[in-house]
Amino acid sequence: MGVAFRFVHTADLHLDSPFIGIGQSSPVIQERLREATFAAFHRIVDLCIRENVDFLTIGGDVFDGANRSLRAQVRFRDELKRLGEAGIRSFVIHGNHDHQGGERIRLEWPEFVHIFSAQSVEAVPVFREGQEIARIYGISYPHAEVTENLAKRFKRDADAPYAIALLHTNVGSENEHANYAPCTLSDLKKSGFDFWGLGHIHKRALLHEEHPVILYPGNPQGRHPNETGARGCYLVEVDENGHTVCTFHETDDVRWVIEEITIDGLTREEELYARLLEQMDTVYRQHRGRTVIVRILLKGRGPLHSYVKVRDMREDLLAALRENAPVDEDTYIFCESIQTRTKPLIDKEIFRNDPGLLGDVLALAESCRTEEGRLDFLRKAIQPLFESASARQVLEQPSDEELLQWLAEAEDVLLELLGKEED
Repeated sequence: MGVAFRFVHTADLHLDSPFIGIGQSSPVIQERLREATFAAFHRIVDLCIRENVDFLTIGGDVFDGANRSLRAQVRFRDELKRLGEAGIRSFVIHGNHDHQGGERIRLEWPEFVHIFSAQSVEAVPVFREGQEIARIYGISYPHAEVTENLAKRFKRDADAPYAIALLHTNVGSENEHANYAPCTLSDLKKSGFDFWGLGHIHKRALLHEEHPVILYPGNPQGRHPNETGARGCYLVEVDENGHTVCTFHETDDVRWVIEEITIDGLTREEELYARLLEQMDTVYRQHRGRTVIVRILLKGRGPLHSYVKVRDMREDLLAALRENAPVDEDTYIFCESIQTRTKPLIDKEIFRNDPGLLGDVLALAESCRTEEGRLDFLRKAIQPLFESASARQVLEQPSDEELLQWLAEAEDVLLELLGKEED
């Protein structure tokens, strides 16, 4: 029979992340974003103190870069000091972003903070009133690109009352993140540990619910438009029998949202603006208490397609939304961009068998979607675009999905230029 205890697991704080790209349009938002990672961690510490947990675990990438700023280190240390004053210990590993090989000003860390070395897996016991309640194992990255399966280095001690492993890893080679310290779910399940507190993947995921619990908390603060929705950490409660319950807590200070809005049924620009402004207000109320950054994705088919496809028109619409968006004393909503996936009223299916140039082009485009190897042919055809040094500064190699989207948009442009609207 063990001892019941509680802890919080977080990862991927990325303190002092620069959030490049939005500051030119809004210095106020840029400053709010720069503070957002610190605000999220402050909320994590508040949660630990409010819930009177026994300790905090952090699964890597505390800082955004290996050459971590003095500002970020000092603020991180101050928050851990606040935890220590409440009697709460902290256990930290470093990952690929903040690996131990970077150049930095080295600070002295309080005695109630344990930072795991990059040399080997360490095991640190946690005591309450003289009795060991858990043993925490972890290892930091010695450099950025760790390709070894570090999970295989973890060995549970037979006398550990409850064994917690901290690892910055890519389980199952998840393709949205670099494949660092790759391992399989099977590696973790058969390890003998009770809990794997992971880091590296920014989407929260409970990979295994019990014996062992295996989870990614995700990052506590989204850092760009693709990291949408609530971000936070997990409160973990372990009972006397080792049964574990994990509860997600939101901590993000700024929330990213992508809103899809249709132009179907709209005939005037004023109607579109009213619909956008109404949706902005709805989104803001849904996420009350947080600043929201929204990316609008226009979809649908209608006469306003020719209006929204013009960049200057979208920029004018964007400026109006930013000026009239709802705002409270401390929070507001900001429209990051308006992107279009709209289509003209013309129905392209009518023209697929057209005997002229338009039919030939549509048939070629369709073959790129359906015939094996044709998409590779298309990729090779546009490759010269990416061989220019100046073009590479603004263009990235498209994924297959993005390439198909470009293809669909090209079809719409051709339909407008060469096709006829339905009667």
